Amino acid sequence: MTPQAANQYLRTKVLTATPEQLQMMLFDGALVFCEQARLALMAKNFEQSHDLISRVQKILLELSCSLKHDVLPDLCGKLAALYNYAYRKLIEANVRHDLSSLLDVLLPPGRYRASAK
Repeated sequence: MTPQAANQYLRTKVLTATPEQLQMMLFDGALVFCEQARLALMAKNFEQSHDLISRVQKILLELSCSLKHDVLPDLCGKLAALYNYAYRKLIEANVRHDLSSLLDVLLPPGRYRASAK
C-alpha cells in the first residue's frame, strides 16, 4: 500500500468512525507514540522522543477537552485528574529525559520497577 493510499484509508476510517471509535483510536495512538518515545529515550534520541511525547500530550489534551462534565461529573473529574497527571509526567519525561516518568504514563505502577534495575 502506498503512503497516499494509507493516508486516504486512515482519513476515511476517522471520518466514518463513531465517537467511541474515535476515542479508542486516540487511546491507541497515545500508547503507540508513548512506546515509540520510550524506545527513543532509551536510544538517547532526544529530538525524536520530544516529538513523540508532544504527540501524546496533544492526544491527552484532546481527550481532556472531550470530557462531558455535565453528563457524568464524578467520572469526568477522575479522568481529568488522570489526564492531568499523565500530562505532567510527560513534561517531566520530556524536560529531564526521564524514562521512569514516561513509564509512569505507559505502564501500571510497579510493573516496570523490577525490570528497570
